[in-house]
Amino acid sequence: MDTTVLRWFPPLRATWALEGEQAKVPITGENARRVLWGALNPRTGHLVLTRSMRQRQWDFMTFLRRLRTAYPGRPILLLLDQAGCHTAFLSQVLAALLDIELLWLPKQCP
Repeated sequence: MDTTVLRWFPPLRATWALEGEQAKVPITGENARRVLWGALNPRTGHLVLTRSMRQRQWDFMTFLRRLRTAYPGRPILLLLDQAGCHTAFLSQVLAALLDIELLWLPKQCP
C-alpha cells in the first residue's frame, strides 16, 4: 500500500530558453491537490485505488473500508510505512475491526 500526492502544478524542475531570454512558463495560479491511495495484490495484480483531498487519518480509514469491501472475508495483510495517518490510534482500531493486519516497514525506509 502506498500513497502519492498529485498536483495540478508539478514542481518546475528545468526549462530552457534562448540565451539571454527569460523562459516563459504558463501558469494558472492554482495548485489543486489530490492524494491517490493504492494497494496491489501481489498474487493477482488487482489494484484497489481511492482518492482524497488530503492525506489524513480519516482518508486512510476510508481507504481501509474500501479495501475490505474489495476483499470480503479474505485475509488482508497491508505493508505500510509509519506515516502519521497509518499509525494513528483510530486507524489501527479500525484495521483491527475490519480484520486487516498492518505490517510496518522500518522508519525512514525508502
